[in-house]
Amino acid sequence: MKNLDPKEVKKRIDQWAELSEFSLEILRAFFRKKRPEIKPSSIRLKIFERLHPGLRDKWQGSY
Repeated sequence: MKNLDPKEVKKRIDQWAELSEFSLEILRAFFRKKRPEIKPSSIRLKIFERLHPGLRDKWQGSY
């Protein structure tokens, strides 16, 4: 992997975070309409588990 300028890294992280939040908003809206019993926090947890398998046990307290 090439060396990146710290400002470029921060910009990419910010872009990814913004896109992730936007995706979560779409998912929340969809589930609010179709399945109101599903809470946004459970959607976030499922996405987190998909992205970071095995970390749920370590981070149980913060979610």
